[in-house]
Amino acid sequence: MDFMQQLRNLCAMLLLAAPAAVAADAPASGVPPYPATLQADCAAVDCPDTLHSAHDITFISRISFPVGSGMLTREASNELLRMLVELESFAVIEHVEIIGHSDPSGPANFNRWLSEVRAKRVQDYFAQSGVDPRKVTLRGAGSDEPLPGAIDPAEHRRVEVRITLHPFL
Repeated sequence: MDFMQQLRNLCAMLLLAAPAAVAADAPASGVPPYPATLQADCAAVDCPDTLHSAHDITFISRISFPVGSGMLTREASNELLRMLVELESFAVIEHVEIIGHSDPSGPANFNRWLSEVRAKRVQDYFAQSGVDPRKVTLRGAGSDEPLPGAIDPAEHRRVEVRITLHPFL
């Protein structure tokens, strides 16, 4: 299952966990209607009757980079854009944590610097897209936090984006 499908499933879980009265009067209350893709996903998601934290969800997206590069690829930019469009349709972004990573090749100090550059590129993209920079924290992990089970070094060249949301419920 790709990242966007996981995101839609989380959204659908939030919709299913909403009290019926809130969901029924949402359009009249001025809250924007949920996208049809999320409404359609509600029927397909098996989720509990309640969530432990119905107003906060956190998920992780991994954006990858070419070797030795801190530049966002077109594919990564498109993924970030899709993520932001989907999120803004049903929730307020409360906090974004961006963690840059590198593969183990190269000196440790270079890897740390490169991972910070990667995190900063994603932070800049979010700021240009309207995400309040005060809600964003970032750090560079270098090659100190390898992806468990990764075989290909390319899997380590990534930025993890963790977003905490408050849905329009």
